Amino acid sequence: MLAEMMWPLDTSPRAYVCGPTGFVESVAGLLRRLEYAASTIRTERFGGA
Repeated sequence: MLAEMMWPLDTSPRAYVCGPTGFVESVAGLLRRLEYAASTIRTERFGGA
């Protein structure tokens, strides 16, 4: 689903991911596998593990 909804890489998209640590790590990992540059992924975590 993420791959279907993400902005095309040629538009230099930035991603902002906020939530519990496990969610943030999962989504950031998926974005990296979809070839988003690590420098374009911003994260904010809250809560426990």
